[in-house]
Amino acid sequence: MYRARYIIAGSLALIVTALITFLALMPSYLALYSVSAPTTSPGAASNDSDRTQIGEAQSLLTALLPLISSTTTPTSAIALALSMKGTGLHINHVTFNSGTPSVIMLSGSADSPAQLDAYSKALGTQSLFSSVSVPVEDLVGAKDGNFAVTLQGIF
Repeated sequence: MYRARYIIAGSLALIVTALITFLALMPSYLALYSVSAPTTSPGAASNDSDRTQIGEAQSLLTALLPLISSTTTPTSAIALALSMKGTGLHINHVTFNSGTPSVIMLSGSADSPAQLDAYSKALGTQSLFSSVSVPVEDLVGAKDGNFAVTLQGIF
């Protein structure tokens, strides 16, 4: 008998809560959907595509801003580093962080640790890079040939 009363009281409380929520959200719904939908004109499709292209261009500029604002173009440093790699090295990812000094990180895989050591020594001879660092575990092949080379310099 008491259980039925609790069920009815709980149901009424939930119905009142739903009604209050509905009344609280109704103005937002009316504000969004009370304005009639504009008719689609031939120029509207091009405006939407233009907006999409502008958004893509802005995101691309945001991503390329560190490259554009550098003192000298880091693409020449990246191109130099990539041109010096041997046949047994595979670069999968290049990361550039601007600053003083700027940092280029090359990550990939090597067929043998000796090839990675020769690559890091060849990069170290270049005056463009003030520092070339390779973690020791990469040089001994502990990561199954995967490596990360960090190049620092003013570029």
